Amino acid sequence: MKGRNEMMTKSVKRLAFLLAVVICISAISIAALARASDYIHSYTATTSVNSSNVVSVNFSVTGVGIQDKIGSTTIYLYEKNGNTATLVHTFASANNSNMMGANKLTHTSSVTYQGTANRSYYAIVHIQAGKDGKSDTRITTTNTA
Repeated sequence: MKGRNEMMTKSVKRLAFLLAVVICISAISIAALARASDYIHSYTATTSVNSSNVVSVNFSVTGVGIQDKIGSTTIYLYEKNGNTATLVHTFASANNSNMMGANKLTHTSSVTYQGTANRSYYAIVHIQAGKDGKSDTRITTTNTA
């Protein structure tokens, strides 16, 4: 009987060890999936319109460590009139130096457009971060405001 209990105890210990290993590996995998990419840790983008119909597209990008370049490369602004959406302006980082930052962990910025009363706006924002000649891009659509 003593030998059987020892075998059962060893089996339970082995099973507990294997279960602990599986849990650790799962936790590491989940942490890696929570990140947007190897270069982009997180990002947000929102659209707002003030009482003077000035449309603001605000974005923030946080890198996985300090990035050589980080921010938004392109923002497409759409105007909605009822169910119809029309591209009304394209913002490019080549023409808007505030859209991209260099040697930063986080870059936050915004662009503005003079909108029209009684219209709604949303944007499609291209987020980018990169280091050592490599980069990654994510595309996000803002809320409608």
